[in-house]
Amino acid sequence: MAGDTVTQMVARLVAPGALDAERFASQLGTTLVRSDENPDWVFYTFDLSDGPFGDGVLRLKRTGDGALLSLSP
Repeated sequence: MAGDTVTQMVARLVAPGALDAERFASQLGTTLVRSDENPDWVFYTFDLSDGPFGDGVLRLKRTGDGALLSLSP
């Protein structure tokens, strides 16, 4: 989100909650674009317009109990 520091963004992202695309899109303040999938994971890409990161990739485990988030400066 605009004006966030790395610490603020990470704190918001690691707060307890559902591991779903809607929650991550809201917390990141962007639209997630589904890019790939396999039997275990669904992959999303996104761009961030303002803040400490420029873009990233989100992987959500199909079972709903895991997520991997990669943020690029």
